[in-house]
Amino acid sequence: MGVVTTSVKEKRFWNTLFLAGLIAGLVLRFYLASFAKTPGHGDSAFYYTVAKNIALGRGPVIDYIVYFFSGLLPLPHYAGDFWNPGAAFLISIPMILFGTSLSSALAAPIITGIVPALVGYWAGRKFSGSIAVGSLAGILTFFSPFQVWYSVTTEAIIFSGAFGALAIYFIMKSDESPRYFLAAAIFTGFAQLIRQDNILLLATLEVCVLLASLSWKRKLAFAAAALG
Repeated sequence: MGVVTTSVKEKRFWNTLFLAGLIAGLVLRFYLASFAKTPGHGDSAFYYTVAKNIALGRGPVIDYIVYFFSGLLPLPHYAGDFWNPGAAFLISIPMILFGTSLSSALAAPIITGIVPALVGYWAGRKFSGSIAVGSLAGILTFFSPFQVWYSVTTEAIIFSGAFGALAIYFIMKSDESPRYFLAAAIFTGFAQLIRQDNILLLATLEVCVLLASLSWKRKLAFAAAALG
C-alpha cells in the first residue's frame, strides 16, 4: 500500500476551513455572552466574585456577608478554602485589562475554549495521518454543545478541560519521545490548580509512564519527575 500524500492546495483548504470554524465559533460565543447579565449562581458566581476581588487588588478572597437592618462589613475569607482559585486568576486577567464587568470576565473562558479544539486538530492529524480528519475533529470539538455552553460561563471546567486536554495529548505523544511525559506532567499540574479532582489525571499519567516501553530505571525516573 502506498503512502497517501496531501497536496499543498488540499492542506491550505483544510487549514482555512479549520480557521474559519474557529472564527465562527468565537463569533457565536461572543454573541451568546452578550446576553449574560449576571454570572449566575453557585460555582459561576463564586469564580466571578473571586476574580473580581483579584482584579480590584484584594486577592483571592470571598466575602461572607452578615447583615441585619443596618448592615455589617463583609468578612473576607480565603477563597481556596472552598474551591481552588486558579480559574479565578485566569478569569481576572481580562478584568484587570478591561474592567470588572461580566463581559470582560467571559473573555477568558471564551478564548480558553480554543485550546481543546486545537488539541482535537493535532490529535486527529497525528492518529489518522489526515489533515482533513484533524480539521474536522477540531471543528466538531469546538462546536460541541458542552464546549459552547461552558465557554460562556465563569466556571472552572473550561480551563480544567484545556489543561487536561493538553496533558492527555502529550501523554499520547510519548510514543515519539518519553520526554513528552514531562510536558504532560506540567499541564497536569496546571489542571490540578484549577480543579482538585484532576489528581485522577496525575494517576493516569503515572500509569501510562509505568506501561511505557522503557527500562524500569527510566520509568521510575519519569514517574518521579511527574510527581515532582
